[in-house]
Amino acid sequence: MKYSETEKEKLNAAIDQREKKERISEDNLSSDGKIIESDKESDTPSSSENFLENYTKNPFKRMQNERKRMSEAMKDMKASEKLKYFFEYYKWHVFVVFLIIFFILYMINFIYQRTLPVAMSYAILNNNVNADINTDIFKDYASYYGMDKGYKTEAVTDIILSAPEGSDDAEQQMVNNYKYMSFATYCSENYFDIIITDKDGMDICAEKQHIYPADQVLSQENLEKFRSMGILTESKGADGTAVYGINISSVPAIQSMNLRYKTVYLCFPGVSEQNIENANKFVEYLFK
Repeated sequence: MKYSETEKEKLNAAIDQREKKERISEDNLSSDGKIIESDKESDTPSSSENFLENYTKNPFKRMQNERKRMSEAMKDMKASEKLKYFFEYYKWHVFVVFLIIFFILYMINFIYQRTLPVAMSYAILNNNVNADINTDIFKDYASYYGMDKGYKTEAVTDIILSAPEGSDDAEQQMVNNYKYMSFATYCSENYFDIIITDKDGMDICAEKQHIYPADQVLSQENLEKFRSMGILTESKGADGTAVYGINISSVPAIQSMNLRYKTVYLCFPGVSEQNIENANKFVEYLFK
């Protein structure tokens, strides 16, 4: 005999109803036929039932239930016990929240620092990489022009263009080569306002066209001032000999920097409007 779909559904429902009635034993029925609730504990722990019940609710309802559960669990606890209980139960939640807050604050500070105007961007060449350089001169410079707050100073102090005597360390040479490539890229992008170096460094920079002749950066007034002082210094560049630096060895603040070399030169690797402004400000500060 064939049944229609509707008849099959009715038949299945009747079978399910019969099986349900059979599962109710006579012990569970009262004299009037009502089902008596068993005092026997369910096989499923209440905590699991609560968890499953909570899991099916929306997030806000789950949070409300969690607060209620914790409130009931901690109502008879002392303050120290409540705190311990909270951190034991929510330690990973607290850790994740802390990481998120730290990352957000770090990104805000990073973006803020990137947007600050540059008081000075400089490079120090051919100095001992491990030397403790005194850079107070740049802090004093920024303070002199009222740029100690809301401005930033950028520096690279570990560029070696001329190998130290007796140096044959291949690994160190490779590191120096990598740093030199970065330095050359910075120079081509007008990143640095000034370079502080020895004569070897100035000659190499002039030859490799990492610096510009002083008359392309310094004002006419400053050029005449330094020419009369006899501190303008020539190097041979790709286009011939020209004034590429200023001998600043006599400046007390430069002497206090603890550089490896005694004869110190100031060179100009950038020709943007900002480079020129900062470079002229710096030399005027040095010889004020």
